[in-house]
Amino acid sequence: MEKGGGLVYSPNEVKVYYNLPYPGVAPAYCRAKEIGPWETFEVEEQDDTSFTLLTCEGFYLTAEEGGGYGLSTNRKTAGEWERFYPIDGGLRTSGGYFLRSERGADRHMNCASTSIQSWETFEIVDLDPQAIVDPSSVSLRTIAAIRGAMWTVRGPWQYGPRPGDPTNITALEYIYSYGDPYGVGTIGSAFNLNLEQTSMIDTYKSWGYTHGAFGPITAQSYHGQYPDYFFTAPDTFDRWLDWLQMFWNNGIIPICFLHPDGASLDETKAIYEPLIRNNPRAQKLMRCIVPSGWEPAKYEWSSYTWAEYAKWGHDILPNALILIHTVPDVDAPGGTDALGDDNGRGNNNVWHTVAPHIHGWLTQSSAFDTPEVHGDPNHPEMTNYDNWTALFDKNNEKSYWNRFHNGYAGWPTNSLWGDEPIYIYAGEYCSYWSYWDNRPYDEGCAWGDRALSVGADGYFDAGSSDVPEKLDRAKGKPYHQKQLIK
Repeated sequence: MEKGGGLVYSPNEVKVYYNLPYPGVAPAYCRAKEIGPWETFEVEEQDDTSFTLLTCEGFYLTAEEGGGYGLSTNRKTAGEWERFYPIDGGLRTSGGYFLRSERGADRHMNCASTSIQSWETFEIVDLDPQAIVDPSSVSLRTIAAIRGAMWTVRGPWQYGPRPGDPTNITALEYIYSYGDPYGVGTIGSAFNLNLEQTSMIDTYKSWGYTHGAFGPITAQSYHGQYPDYFFTAPDTFDRWLDWLQMFWNNGIIPICFLHPDGASLDETKAIYEPLIRNNPRAQKLMRCIVPSGWEPAKYEWSSYTWAEYAKWGHDILPNALILIHTVPDVDAPGGTDALGDDNGRGNNNVWHTVAPHIHGWLTQSSAFDTPEVHGDPNHPEMTNYDNWTALFDKNNEKSYWNRFHNGYAGWPTNSLWGDEPIYIYAGEYCSYWSYWDNRPYDEGCAWGDRALSVGADGYFDAGSSDVPEKLDRAKGKPYHQKQLIK
Protein backbone atom coordinates (compact mmCIF):
# COMPACT_ATOMS: atom_id res chain seq x y z
CA MET A 1 0.00 0.00 0.00
CA GLU A 2 1.48 3.36 -0.99
CA LYS A 3 2.69 5.32 2.06
CA GLY A 4 1.52 2.39 4.20
CA GLY A 5 -2.06 3.65 3.96
CA GLY A 6 -4.01 6.89 4.19
CA LEU A 7 -4.75 7.24 0.46
CA VAL A 8 -8.21 7.52 -1.04
CA TYR A 9 -9.26 6.54 -4.54
CA SER A 10 -10.95 9.13 -6.75
CA PRO A 11 -11.70 8.74 -10.46
CA ASN A 12 -10.55 12.32 -11.12
CA GLU A 13 -7.67 12.85 -8.73
CA VAL A 14 -5.92 11.07 -5.92
CA LYS A 15 -5.49 12.74 -2.54
CA VAL A 16 -3.52 11.62 0.46
CA TYR A 17 -4.82 11.39 4.00
CA TYR A 18 -3.54 14.87 4.77
CA ASN A 19 -5.71 16.24 1.94
CA LEU A 20 -2.78 17.19 -0.27
CA PRO A 21 -2.63 16.38 -3.99
CA TYR A 22 -0.51 13.36 -4.89
CA PRO A 23 -0.81 13.19 -8.70
CA GLY A 24 -0.20 9.94 -10.52
CA VAL A 25 -0.32 7.66 -7.50
CA ALA A 26 -3.13 5.27 -6.67
CA PRO A 27 -3.67 3.93 -3.16
CA ALA A 28 -2.64 0.38 -4.10
CA TYR A 29 0.04 -0.94 -6.43
CA CYS A 30 1.39 -4.41 -7.18
CA ARG A 31 5.00 -3.68 -8.11
CA ALA A 32 7.23 -4.56 -5.14
CA LYS A 33 9.46 -7.62 -5.40
CA GLU A 34 10.26 -7.67 -1.69
CA ILE A 35 8.12 -7.61 1.45
CA GLY A 36 8.41 -4.46 3.54
CA PRO A 37 6.02 -2.59 5.84
CA TRP A 38 3.90 -1.30 2.93
CA GLU A 39 3.45 -4.87 1.71
CA THR A 40 2.51 -6.21 5.13
CA PHE A 41 -1.07 -6.52 6.36
CA GLU A 42 -2.69 -7.68 9.54
CA VAL A 43 -5.43 -10.15 8.63
CA GLU A 44 -8.51 -9.80 10.84
CA GLU A 45 -10.84 -12.76 10.39
CA GLN A 46 -14.58 -12.08 10.47
CA ASP A 47 -17.47 -14.38 11.41
CA ASP A 48 -18.70 -14.90 7.82
CA THR A 49 -15.50 -16.43 6.27
CA SER A 50 -14.32 -12.97 5.19
CA PHE A 51 -11.41 -11.00 6.55
CA THR A 52 -10.20 -7.40 6.63
CA LEU A 53 -6.70 -6.19 5.73
CA LEU A 54 -5.09 -3.62 8.03
CA THR A 55 -2.03 -1.73 6.74
CA CYS A 56 1.12 -1.01 8.74
CA GLU A 57 -0.13 2.52 9.40
CA GLY A 58 -3.48 1.36 10.80
CA PHE A 59 -5.74 1.88 7.77
CA TYR A 60 -8.07 -0.70 6.22
CA LEU A 61 -8.03 -1.71 2.57
CA THR A 62 -11.37 -0.55 1.15
CA ALA A 63 -13.21 -1.58 -2.02
CA GLU A 64 -15.02 1.65 -2.85
CA GLU A 65 -18.78 1.12 -3.22
CA GLY A 66 -18.19 -2.56 -2.42
CA GLY A 67 -16.35 -3.10 -5.70
CA GLY A 68 -16.46 -2.12 -9.33
CA TYR A 69 -14.13 0.83 -8.81
CA GLY A 70 -10.81 1.48 -7.10
CA LEU A 71 -9.24 0.70 -3.76
CA SER A 72 -8.61 3.11 -0.89
CA THR A 73 -6.70 2.92 2.37
CA ASN A 74 -8.12 5.84 4.32
CA ARG A 75 -10.53 4.14 6.74
CA LYS A 76 -9.74 3.60 10.40
CA THR A 77 -12.78 1.38 10.98
CA ALA A 78 -14.02 -1.62 9.02
CA GLY A 79 -17.43 -2.10 7.42
CA GLU A 80 -18.82 -4.09 4.49
CA TRP A 81 -16.54 -2.40 1.93
CA GLU A 82 -13.51 -3.52 3.93
CA ARG A 83 -14.43 -7.23 3.84
CA PHE A 84 -12.79 -9.64 1.40
CA TYR A 85 -13.81 -13.25 0.79
CA PRO A 86 -11.15 -15.78 -0.31
CA ILE A 87 -12.47 -17.78 -3.30
CA ASP A 88 -10.40 -20.01 -5.61
CA GLY A 89 -7.19 -18.00 -5.12
CA GLY A 90 -8.97 -14.68 -5.53
CA LEU A 91 -10.34 -12.09 -3.11
CA ARG A 92 -14.00 -11.18 -3.67
CA THR A 93 -15.46 -7.94 -2.36
CA SER A 94 -18.82 -7.58 -0.62
CA GLY A 95 -20.27 -6.40 -3.94
CA GLY A 96 -19.15 -9.47 -5.87
CA TYR A 97 -16.07 -8.04 -7.59
CA PHE A 98 -12.52 -9.39 -7.42
CA LEU A 99 -9.27 -7.75 -6.44
CA ARG A 100 -7.20 -7.28 -9.59
CA SER A 101 -3.60 -6.33 -10.44
CA GLU A 102 -3.62 -4.60 -13.82
CA ARG A 103 -1.31 -6.22 -16.41
CA GLY A 104 -0.15 -8.62 -13.74
CA ALA A 105 2.57 -6.38 -12.31
CA ASP A 106 3.89 -2.84 -12.02
CA ARG A 107 0.44 -1.29 -12.30
CA HIS A 108 -2.24 -0.17 -9.90
CA MET A 109 -4.75 -2.47 -8.28
CA ASN A 110 -8.53 -2.22 -8.41
CA CYS A 111 -11.58 -4.36 -7.80
CA ALA A 112 -13.46 -4.04 -11.11
CA SER A 113 -13.35 -7.65 -12.28
CA THR A 114 -16.28 -10.07 -12.02
CA SER A 115 -14.28 -13.26 -12.69
CA ILE A 116 -11.00 -14.83 -11.61
CA GLN A 117 -8.14 -14.99 -14.11
CA SER A 118 -4.37 -14.77 -13.54
CA TRP A 119 -4.53 -11.06 -12.74
CA GLU A 120 -7.12 -11.78 -10.02
CA THR A 121 -5.09 -14.55 -8.34
CA PHE A 122 -3.08 -13.84 -5.19
CA GLU A 123 -1.00 -15.85 -2.76
CA ILE A 124 -1.17 -14.77 0.86
CA VAL A 125 2.26 -15.13 2.50
CA ASP A 126 1.88 -15.89 6.20
CA LEU A 127 4.68 -14.02 7.94
CA ASP A 128 6.13 -15.11 11.23
CA PRO A 129 3.77 -13.53 13.83
CA GLN A 130 6.84 -12.58 15.87
CA ALA A 131 8.42 -10.73 12.95
CA ILE A 132 6.59 -7.47 13.56
CA VAL A 133 6.53 -6.47 17.22
CA ASP A 134 3.90 -4.13 18.63
CA PRO A 135 5.71 -2.33 21.49
CA SER A 136 2.62 -0.46 22.66
CA SER A 137 1.82 -3.25 25.13
CA VAL A 138 5.33 -3.51 26.60
CA SER A 139 5.22 -2.34 30.22
CA LEU A 140 7.29 0.57 31.45
CA ARG A 141 8.81 -1.74 34.06
CA THR A 142 10.12 -3.99 31.30
CA ILE A 143 11.47 -1.02 29.38
CA ALA A 144 13.07 0.34 32.55
CA ALA A 145 15.17 -2.82 33.07
CA ILE A 146 17.95 -1.33 30.94
CA ARG A 147 20.72 -3.63 29.79
CA GLY A 148 22.76 -2.05 27.03
CA ALA A 149 26.25 -1.47 25.64
CA MET A 150 26.36 2.01 24.22
CA TRP A 151 29.61 1.85 22.21
CA THR A 152 31.53 -1.12 23.60
CA VAL A 153 30.63 -4.29 21.64
CA ARG A 154 33.30 -5.06 19.03
CA GLY A 155 33.09 -6.05 15.36
CA PRO A 156 34.89 -5.51 12.02
CA TRP A 157 32.52 -2.91 10.61
CA GLN A 158 33.32 -0.41 7.87
CA TYR A 159 32.75 2.75 9.95
CA GLY A 160 34.18 3.74 13.31
CA PRO A 161 37.58 4.28 14.94
CA ARG A 162 39.17 1.07 13.54
CA PRO A 163 37.38 0.26 10.25
CA GLY A 164 37.46 -3.40 9.28
CA ASP A 165 39.28 -4.42 12.46
CA PRO A 166 37.65 -6.93 14.85
CA THR A 167 38.20 -4.44 17.66
CA ASN A 168 36.07 -1.77 15.96
CA ILE A 169 32.97 -0.46 17.75
CA THR A 170 29.40 -1.62 17.15
CA ALA A 171 27.54 1.70 17.11
CA LEU A 172 23.92 0.68 16.48
CA GLU A 173 23.01 4.36 16.66
CA TYR A 174 24.33 4.61 13.10
CA ILE A 175 23.19 1.24 11.74
CA TYR A 176 21.32 2.93 8.89
CA SER A 177 24.65 4.33 7.65
CA TYR A 178 25.74 0.82 6.70
CA GLY A 179 22.99 0.43 4.10
CA ASP A 180 20.09 2.42 2.65
CA PRO A 181 18.86 4.84 5.36
CA TYR A 182 15.76 6.00 3.47
CA GLY A 183 14.93 2.81 1.58
CA VAL A 184 11.71 0.81 1.79
CA GLY A 185 12.30 -2.87 1.12
CA THR A 186 15.64 -2.27 -0.59
CA ILE A 187 18.71 -4.15 0.58
CA GLY A 188 20.20 -2.31 3.55
CA SER A 189 16.93 -0.65 4.56
CA ALA A 190 15.25 -1.18 7.90
CA PHE A 191 13.20 -4.22 6.93
CA ASN A 192 15.76 -5.81 4.63
CA LEU A 193 19.09 -5.54 6.44
CA ASN A 194 22.24 -6.33 4.53
CA LEU A 195 24.76 -8.88 5.80
CA GLU A 196 26.85 -6.35 7.70
CA GLN A 197 23.83 -4.82 9.44
CA THR A 198 22.46 -8.26 10.31
CA SER A 199 25.82 -9.26 11.73
CA MET A 200 25.93 -6.07 13.83
CA ILE A 201 22.53 -6.84 15.33
CA ASP A 202 23.38 -10.50 15.93
CA THR A 203 26.73 -9.63 17.52
CA TYR A 204 25.13 -7.09 19.84
CA LYS A 205 22.35 -9.48 20.87
CA SER A 206 24.77 -12.37 21.39
CA TRP A 207 26.01 -10.61 24.54
CA GLY A 208 22.50 -10.53 25.97
CA TYR A 209 21.79 -6.83 25.49
CA THR A 210 18.17 -5.70 25.36
CA HIS A 211 18.50 -1.93 24.87
CA GLY A 212 20.31 0.26 22.35
CA ALA A 213 20.91 3.96 21.75
CA PHE A 214 19.35 5.76 18.79
CA GLY A 215 18.99 9.38 17.72
CA PRO A 216 18.67 12.27 17.44
CA ILE A 217 17.04 12.61 14.03
CA THR A 218 19.45 15.38 13.01
CA ALA A 219 22.74 14.34 11.43
CA GLN A 220 25.32 14.30 14.21
CA SER A 221 28.13 12.06 13.09
CA TYR A 222 30.68 11.29 15.77
CA HIS A 223 33.89 13.13 14.77
CA GLY A 224 32.99 12.66 11.11
CA GLN A 225 33.45 8.89 11.29
CA TYR A 226 29.92 8.04 10.20
CA PRO A 227 27.92 9.43 7.23
CA ASP A 228 25.42 12.16 8.06
CA TYR A 229 21.72 11.60 7.41
CA PHE A 230 18.76 13.77 8.36
CA PHE A 231 15.35 12.38 9.32
CA THR A 232 13.63 15.70 9.98
CA ALA A 233 11.09 15.75 7.12
CA PRO A 234 7.83 13.78 7.42
CA ASP A 235 8.85 11.19 4.82
CA THR A 236 12.36 10.65 6.22
CA PHE A 237 10.99 10.58 9.78
CA ASP A 238 8.79 7.68 8.65
CA ARG A 239 11.98 5.88 7.71
CA TRP A 240 13.49 6.70 11.11
CA LEU A 241 10.44 5.06 12.64
CA ASP A 242 11.11 2.06 10.38
CA TRP A 243 14.49 1.74 12.06
CA LEU A 244 12.84 1.87 15.48
CA GLN A 245 10.50 -0.92 14.38
CA MET A 246 13.53 -2.87 13.21
CA PHE A 247 15.05 -2.65 16.69
CA TRP A 248 11.84 -3.81 18.35
CA ASN A 249 11.51 -6.68 15.86
CA ASN A 250 15.01 -7.81 16.81
CA GLY A 251 14.39 -7.72 20.55
CA ILE A 252 16.24 -4.46 21.19
CA ILE A 253 14.43 -1.60 22.94
CA PRO A 254 15.56 1.67 21.32
CA ILE A 255 16.39 4.50 23.72
CA CYS A 256 15.65 7.61 21.66
CA PHE A 257 17.79 10.69 22.30
CA LEU A 258 15.89 13.73 21.03
CA HIS A 259 17.59 17.07 21.71
CA PRO A 260 20.10 18.01 18.96
CA ASP A 261 23.41 19.39 20.18
CA GLY A 262 23.25 23.15 20.63
CA ALA A 263 19.50 23.48 20.09
CA SER A 264 17.25 25.41 22.46
CA LEU A 265 14.08 23.95 23.91
CA ASP A 266 11.96 25.91 21.43
CA GLU A 267 14.13 24.74 18.53
CA THR A 268 13.88 21.14 19.73
CA LYS A 269 10.11 21.41 19.95
CA ALA A 270 9.91 22.93 16.48
CA ILE A 271 11.73 19.91 15.05
CA TYR A 272 9.75 17.19 16.78
CA GLU A 273 6.25 18.54 17.44
CA PRO A 274 4.99 18.24 13.82
CA LEU A 275 6.47 14.75 13.55
CA ILE A 276 5.47 13.13 16.85
CA ARG A 277 2.35 14.74 18.25
CA ASN A 278 -0.79 13.01 16.96
CA ASN A 279 1.38 10.47 15.10
CA PRO A 280 0.10 7.03 16.21
CA ARG A 281 3.15 5.22 14.87
CA ALA A 282 5.56 7.47 16.76
CA GLN A 283 3.50 7.02 19.91
CA LYS A 284 3.71 3.25 19.52
CA LEU A 285 7.42 2.98 18.72
CA MET A 286 9.00 5.74 20.84
CA ARG A 287 8.54 4.10 24.24
CA CYS A 288 11.83 5.16 25.81
CA ILE A 289 13.14 8.69 25.29
CA VAL A 290 15.76 11.11 26.53
CA PRO A 291 14.08 14.45 25.67
CA SER A 292 17.15 16.49 26.65
CA GLY A 293 19.43 14.31 24.52
CA TRP A 294 23.06 13.37 24.99
CA GLU A 295 24.76 15.15 27.94
CA PRO A 296 23.43 18.55 26.86
CA ALA A 297 25.02 20.78 29.49
CA LYS A 298 27.08 20.87 32.64
CA TYR A 299 26.16 24.04 34.48
CA GLU A 300 24.79 25.96 31.49
CA TRP A 301 21.24 24.68 32.07
CA SER A 302 19.27 25.31 35.21
CA SER A 303 17.20 22.56 36.81
CA TYR A 304 14.14 24.38 35.49
CA THR A 305 15.29 23.85 31.90
CA TRP A 306 16.00 20.17 32.56
CA ALA A 307 12.52 19.86 34.03
CA GLU A 308 10.92 21.62 31.05
CA TYR A 309 12.53 19.16 28.64
CA ALA A 310 11.27 16.24 30.70
CA LYS A 311 7.75 17.68 31.00
CA TRP A 312 7.62 18.31 27.27
CA GLY A 313 8.79 14.78 26.55
CA HIS A 314 6.10 13.31 28.77
CA ASP A 315 3.47 15.56 27.23
CA ILE A 316 4.30 14.67 23.63
CA LEU A 317 4.89 10.95 24.37
CA PRO A 318 2.81 10.17 27.46
CA ASN A 319 3.43 6.40 27.24
CA ALA A 320 7.21 6.64 27.11
CA LEU A 321 9.85 6.10 29.77
CA ILE A 322 11.45 9.51 30.42
CA LEU A 323 15.18 9.64 31.13
CA ILE A 324 17.96 12.18 31.41
CA HIS A 325 21.66 11.75 30.54
CA THR A 326 24.23 14.02 32.20
CA VAL A 327 27.87 14.90 31.60
CA PRO A 328 30.54 13.07 33.63
CA ASP A 329 30.92 13.57 37.35
CA VAL A 330 27.98 15.79 38.22
CA ASP A 331 25.65 14.96 41.09
CA ALA A 332 22.63 16.91 39.90
CA PRO A 333 21.25 18.49 36.71
CA GLY A 334 21.50 22.14 37.65
CA GLY A 335 23.11 25.45 36.76
CA THR A 336 22.17 28.91 35.59
CA ASP A 337 20.27 30.09 32.54
CA ALA A 338 17.35 32.31 31.59
CA LEU A 339 14.83 30.07 33.36
CA GLY A 340 16.56 30.03 36.73
CA ASP A 341 19.64 30.06 38.94
CA ASP A 342 20.50 27.01 41.04
CA ASN A 343 23.47 28.59 42.78
CA GLY A 344 23.08 28.09 46.52
CA ARG A 345 20.00 25.87 46.19
CA GLY A 346 21.82 22.63 46.92
CA ASN A 347 21.66 19.39 44.95
CA ASN A 348 18.64 18.25 46.94
CA ASN A 349 16.53 21.16 45.74
CA VAL A 350 17.83 20.83 42.20
CA TRP A 351 16.58 17.24 42.21
CA HIS A 352 13.25 18.29 43.75
CA THR A 353 12.76 20.36 40.59
CA VAL A 354 13.67 17.59 38.14
CA ALA A 355 12.90 14.20 39.72
CA PRO A 356 9.07 14.45 39.65
CA HIS A 357 9.23 14.62 35.84
CA ILE A 358 11.53 11.69 35.02
CA HIS A 359 11.61 7.93 35.47
CA GLY A 360 15.37 7.54 35.55
CA TRP A 361 18.87 8.99 35.33
CA LEU A 362 21.63 7.73 33.02
CA THR A 363 24.63 8.76 35.08
CA GLN A 364 28.07 9.28 33.53
CA SER A 365 31.55 9.07 35.06
CA SER A 366 35.17 9.62 34.02
CA ALA A 367 36.53 7.21 36.66
CA PHE A 368 37.28 4.61 33.97
CA ASP A 369 40.09 6.85 32.71
CA THR A 370 42.23 6.22 35.82
CA PRO A 371 40.39 3.64 37.92
CA GLU A 372 43.26 2.83 40.30
CA VAL A 373 44.10 6.43 41.16
CA HIS A 374 43.12 7.70 44.61
CA GLY A 375 41.58 10.88 43.28
CA ASP A 376 39.23 12.02 46.04
CA PRO A 377 41.03 13.79 48.92
CA ASN A 378 37.94 13.32 51.07
CA HIS A 379 38.37 9.55 50.76
CA PRO A 380 42.10 8.96 50.28
CA GLU A 381 41.73 5.25 51.00
CA MET A 382 39.40 4.75 48.00
CA THR A 383 40.28 4.51 44.32
CA ASN A 384 38.28 6.22 41.58
CA TYR A 385 36.69 2.84 40.87
CA ASP A 386 35.74 2.45 44.55
CA ASN A 387 34.18 5.91 44.62
CA TRP A 388 32.21 5.22 41.44
CA THR A 389 30.88 1.95 42.82
CA ALA A 390 29.89 3.66 46.06
CA LEU A 391 27.50 5.94 44.16
CA PHE A 392 25.15 2.98 43.56
CA ASP A 393 25.78 1.09 46.81
CA LYS A 394 22.61 0.72 48.86
CA ASN A 395 24.78 0.11 51.93
CA ASN A 396 26.64 3.40 51.56
CA GLU A 397 25.11 6.25 53.52
CA LYS A 398 25.87 8.93 50.92
CA SER A 399 25.15 6.94 47.78
CA TYR A 400 22.67 8.00 45.14
CA TRP A 401 20.69 4.93 46.13
CA ASN A 402 20.29 6.03 49.74
CA ARG A 403 19.60 9.64 48.80
CA PHE A 404 16.79 8.80 46.39
CA HIS A 405 15.36 5.81 48.27
CA ASN A 406 15.55 7.14 51.80
CA GLY A 407 15.75 10.91 51.32
CA TYR A 408 19.28 11.32 52.71
CA ALA A 409 20.32 15.01 52.80
CA GLY A 410 16.81 16.05 51.77
CA TRP A 411 16.84 14.44 48.32
CA PRO A 412 13.46 13.57 46.75
CA THR A 413 12.05 10.06 46.98
CA ASN A 414 9.34 10.61 44.35
CA SER A 415 9.48 10.65 40.57
CA LEU A 416 7.35 10.27 37.46
CA TRP A 417 6.61 6.78 38.78
CA GLY A 418 4.70 8.45 41.61
CA ASP A 419 5.62 7.80 45.22
CA GLU A 420 8.78 5.96 44.17
CA PRO A 421 12.35 7.10 43.54
CA ILE A 422 13.87 7.51 40.11
CA TYR A 423 15.78 4.59 38.62
CA ILE A 424 19.55 5.11 38.91
CA TYR A 425 21.53 3.67 36.01
CA ALA A 426 25.22 3.16 35.44
CA GLY A 427 24.67 4.98 32.19
CA GLU A 428 28.06 5.75 30.65
CA TYR A 429 31.44 4.82 32.03
CA CYS A 430 33.65 3.07 29.45
CA SER A 431 32.49 3.87 25.88
CA TYR A 432 34.88 6.77 25.36
CA TRP A 433 37.93 4.68 26.27
CA SER A 434 36.60 1.62 24.43
CA TYR A 435 36.15 3.74 21.32
CA TRP A 436 39.39 5.69 21.30
CA ASP A 437 41.81 3.60 23.38
CA ASN A 438 40.45 0.11 22.65
CA ARG A 439 40.24 -0.73 26.33
CA PRO A 440 39.21 -4.38 26.86
CA TYR A 441 35.53 -5.18 26.43
CA ASP A 442 35.53 -7.41 29.52
CA GLU A 443 36.81 -4.52 31.64
CA GLY A 444 33.71 -2.48 30.87
CA CYS A 445 31.47 -5.48 31.51
CA ALA A 446 32.98 -5.88 34.98
CA TRP A 447 32.08 -2.29 35.79
CA GLY A 448 28.48 -2.68 34.69
CA ASP A 449 28.11 -5.92 36.64
CA ARG A 450 29.59 -4.36 39.76
CA ALA A 451 27.25 -1.36 39.68
CA LEU A 452 24.25 -3.64 39.23
CA SER A 453 25.32 -5.91 42.07
CA VAL A 454 25.49 -3.11 44.65
CA GLY A 455 22.28 -1.26 43.76
CA ALA A 456 22.15 0.24 40.24
CA ASP A 457 18.86 -0.33 38.43
CA GLY A 458 20.60 -1.23 35.16
CA TYR A 459 23.55 -0.41 32.95
CA PHE A 460 23.93 1.07 29.48
CA ASP A 461 27.65 0.77 28.74
CA ALA A 462 28.46 -2.98 28.91
CA GLY A 463 27.86 -5.80 31.35
CA SER A 464 27.14 -9.50 31.44
CA SER A 465 24.53 -9.79 34.19
CA ASP A 466 20.79 -10.03 33.70
CA VAL A 467 18.93 -6.89 34.76
CA PRO A 468 15.85 -7.84 36.80
CA GLU A 469 12.54 -6.14 36.18
CA LYS A 470 11.13 -4.45 39.27
CA LEU A 471 7.71 -5.41 40.50
CA ASP A 472 5.02 -2.80 40.18
CA ARG A 473 3.57 -1.56 43.46
CA ALA A 474 0.15 -1.44 41.83
CA LYS A 475 0.26 -5.25 41.61
CA GLY A 476 0.28 -5.59 45.36
CA LYS A 477 3.97 -5.88 46.14
CA PRO A 478 6.56 -3.18 46.66
CA TYR A 479 9.15 -3.06 43.90
CA HIS A 480 11.91 -3.05 46.54
CA GLN A 481 12.43 -3.24 50.29
CA LYS A 482 13.79 -0.03 51.72
CA GLN A 483 16.81 -0.17 53.92
CA LEU A 484 16.70 2.41 56.64
CA ILE A 485 20.06 4.12 56.56
CA LYS A 486 20.55 7.28 58.51
